[in-house]
Amino acid sequence: MVNRAGGQTVRGFPALARRLLATAAIALGSTLAALTAAEVAVRVVAPAHAGIIETDSARFFRYVAGGIKVYPAYGVSPPNPTLVEIGAHGYRGPEPGPRSARPRLVVFGDSYVAGEFLPYSRTYGEELARALGTGIGEAVEVVPAAVPGYGPWQELLSMQADLPRFAPDAAVLVLLADNDFGDLVRDRRVRVRADSLIDWRPVRLTDSLRTAIEGAAHPAGLDRLHLMRWLRRALEKRPNAIPRGLDQRAVAVQRLYRGPLSAGLMTNDELDFARFQAAGDAPAGGEIFGDHYALSMALPDSPMSDTALHLMRVVLDEARRTAAARQVPLLTLVVPSAIDACTRYDRMIDTVRFPAYDRRLHSRRLVSVARAAGLVVVDLWDAFQADDACTLYFPRINHWNAEGAARAARVSADSLLARGFVRRSAGAQ
Repeated sequence: MVNRAGGQTVRGFPALARRLLATAAIALGSTLAALTAAEVAVRVVAPAHAGIIETDSARFFRYVAGGIKVYPAYGVSPPNPTLVEIGAHGYRGPEPGPRSARPRLVVFGDSYVAGEFLPYSRTYGEELARALGTGIGEAVEVVPAAVPGYGPWQELLSMQADLPRFAPDAAVLVLLADNDFGDLVRDRRVRVRADSLIDWRPVRLTDSLRTAIEGAAHPAGLDRLHLMRWLRRALEKRPNAIPRGLDQRAVAVQRLYRGPLSAGLMTNDELDFARFQAAGDAPAGGEIFGDHYALSMALPDSPMSDTALHLMRVVLDEARRTAAARQVPLLTLVVPSAIDACTRYDRMIDTVRFPAYDRRLHSRRLVSVARAAGLVVVDLWDAFQADDACTLYFPRINHWNAEGAARAARVSADSLLARGFVRRSAGAQ
């Protein structure tokens, strides 16, 4: 077909249409080039990393091997966010190499041990390696087998999986006199059989929860683009990779810590205990985020305390048996909560509402049940009270800071060395 336009003979589309198509193609190409350049720039300068937790059929969730996260700065000036890198072995830090003659320890714990709020070189595990190395005159390898949000039962499952995998000379189990008792009740994963052994409830995460976690950890489609992830988080006002909906319980829990701690914490304890009692044969996995300080364990008489103590004893009995079966000496470190240890922390228990509150009771109960389970226990209470305990914790987030991690490591190292749990290797020079 032949058309005439402006005195010219053109085959096909009119010249104007062809010019418009050419202009659109150039604009589209320029836009794609700009977006590609922006995507590259974002990945280099300020990447929007995917989530670093994924679902786990036994422990609810775990770190994503190879995951990366930028943790916001707390309590430091100027702000200095930390880079959190997960190794191929599924924990923070470099993957352990082949087993050598030098001593190796594994530390099981939660966010205190993972230390996402600290540079890796200042975490408890690295401080422990330095303290032990100084003590024996030989480099010591410490593997931090820890995931934020883990409670004692999850640490037990990690111990059962990782003691054979890492073959350490000794192990440390870090327990927190803050939310660890509550985790056993709230998570409803552990039941006790008639013979006092653990009866594990099955795990069943809701489809929406599983989809949200996996979608954040392993993005697909346009969400694989960092630009898209930044846009989505900006629109939803979420600065990190927590999927929408997963942080609702955590946000609600954080509200409990604003101002004097009072009825909110006790209400949560009572709700968690009521759900535990009513659980029957229902699977675990309904709520897996939003841990909070277990106020019940700092009061001499509370409905939840006996059950929590019994569950803790059963879990710690199994931890002792697990370590003994592998012939691995096990040290248990009990860390006090900043809420209890500090006399002027920015989150305090309302003693007018709860006059029976005993700031030492929570730690005492955890130490007592661990010793009753036959574990070697180091109680950090006195070591943290030797100076102003508030200088050993970050404000607001109720975690030890670099000074607290270093002090805990020194106390742990002294006990490990005194008991002969860590020794200089035969071939060391």
